[in-house]
Order: sequence, then C-alpha cells, then structure tokens
Amino acid sequence: MEEEDGGLGRRIRATVSLAGNPVKRHEEFMIATTEEILSPAQKLALMHDIRDYITIEARKQVRLYSHHPHGIGIYQLRDVCQRDILVRSSPHWVGPHLVSFVNHDKAKNYKRSPYSRTGWIMLLGYPLAYKESHFINQACSPFGKVIHWHHTDTSLGRVLVKALQRFLEVSD
Repeated sequence: MEEEDGGLGRRIRATVSLAGNPVKRHEEFMIATTEEILSPAQKLALMHDIRDYITIEARKQVRLYSHHPHGIGIYQLRDVCQRDILVRSSPHWVGPHLVSFVNHDKAKNYKRSPYSRTGWIMLLGYPLAYKESHFINQACSPFGKVIHWHHTDTSLGRVLVKALQRFLEVSD
C-alpha cells in the first residue's frame, strides 16, 4: 500500500479530457474519503473499518472493496440505492475518523456542473404489469429521463427511479 511517484525518470503528468458519453456500468461503486493525513498502515486499517461500518452500522451489503488513489478505498455496494443513501447522508463517523462517501466518478478529478438535477423518485401504486423499463421510461418522460431503475426492489407497491430532471419552459 505504499504509493510511489515513479522516481527521477518519470514523465511529467498531462491533463486528459475525454469526449463522448460512456455507458454507465459501475453505478453501485463509491469512494470513501477523509481530510485526515494517514500513513499507509492507517489507511489500510481504516479501509477495513469502513467496510465493517457499512455492513454493521449502516446495514448495507459490500460486495467488493479495494484501495483507491482518490481516497481511502472504493466500495461496491449491492445496488445504486444503497450507494446513494450513504453518499447523500455523508459525512459519517467511523470510529474517530470523519469519512465521506462520493460516487466513484465524482472524486478528486471531477468537475461539477451546476446545471444537472438528479434525484430519486418513488412511483406509488405502480401497476405490476407495467414494471418493465420501456413503460417506466414512458411514465417518467414528462418530467425527466430515467438514469437508473431500482429493479431489485422487493416492494410490489412502488417503483424507485433515479431520474435527470428535464428543464421545462415557463409560460406566462
């Protein structure tokens, strides 16, 4: 767990900007961060403590976790809903450490855009026969674009959807 800078012969870093819209496949991942300066051994211990906190205290399922250069570690949870609960309720006290969770693609190298509005929407009393992605996209199209449908939700009386709000024109 020791990080090396590459030594004297290392090339100078460059800034890279990527174009296009990648397919979102890793939305259940998040990165744990802290403002504290920790030794490699302390980071390793805290990484395991965070896993225990998520599993025992927060009652969420950790599928995978590993060291990450933008924080203490990267954690894969059971689903996007569990990840968003921990991210939105940050920061958390894990023992004596104040830990925040951020989406895997919104760590140190992310530039925020103040113009996007995303959120979770609960559709109550949703008909069982229409619990298919194309019907859910139609139901959400008047107010937003579906980013993720929480299809593993066991409730028969609702549908949880993460959506990007559409900007509506205001008329007089």
